[in-house]
Amino acid sequence: MVLAYGHVYTVRAGGLVFVAPLAGPPAPHHLHNRKETTDMTAPRMTSIIIPALALLAVVALAAPQQLAVIAYKVALITIAGVAGYCLDRALFPYARPHEYIGPLRRLGPTAQPRLWVPCVVAQLRRAMIVAAAMLAVGLGL
Repeated sequence: MVLAYGHVYTVRAGGLVFVAPLAGPPAPHHLHNRKETTDMTAPRMTSIIIPALALLAVVALAAPQQLAVIAYKVALITIAGVAGYCLDRALFPYARPHEYIGPLRRLGPTAQPRLWVPCVVAQLRRAMIVAAAMLAVGLGL
């Protein structure tokens, strides 16, 4: 058994396995999602960024005058995403997705799946508001 950050872990062949929380403060949130492996992987979104840059290079070669328009549209869509996020925070100040996760992490693997429903609903609500704001600005162009 290993004691770390107020939790007891059991070492098994596959790595550390969570056993039970001890009394005291919960582990910092950034430690819950940490990978136990040290393999080197490409940064997130690399599979999207590389084709996007390749297509941008094609546009730059075919019609360089359109680069300013592309930059303008990307900036507007980005601003719309941030505005949608701010709108969600303003409309639902007490129903933020991360507020539902803290108590569930303290329960550990004993938490019932139905207890995650409010967190998932809050995440979907935020995603729909941000998507609607981005779509509204995108269609308005």
